[in-house]
Amino acid sequence: RDAKRKMITVRTTKEMSIPCATEAKYSASRVLMMPSPGKGVIAGGAVRPVIELAGLHDISTKLLSRSKNSLNNARAAIEALKNLPLVKTAETAKKKTAEKSAEASATDTDTQA
Repeated sequence: RDAKRKMITVRTTKEMSIPCATEAKYSASRVLMMPSPGKGVIAGGAVRPVIELAGLHDISTKLLSRSKNSLNNARAAIEALKNLPLVKTAETAKKKTAEKSAEASATDTDTQA
């Protein structure tokens, strides 16, 4: 019963990678995950089984902590996967920042004239 309740949905791209870089902390363990197109799974220690069981490809991970506790490292990887934004949300966030920068540059040119 517990396993069903604790299942998570991993947000992926069409290429079965993550949409953007993410970082998470669990206890003393910190994990950084980044998409790496065309390089496969680059992960070590307890993070690799989590990535492989999630079915992800083309992802690079880095353990930022010096913790040797494998369970905490794996849980930090799971937390990082939980924190991923929706693919559409990440794309719209990029568009919004581009629009804001375009508006800001247009406002700057208006004030100069």
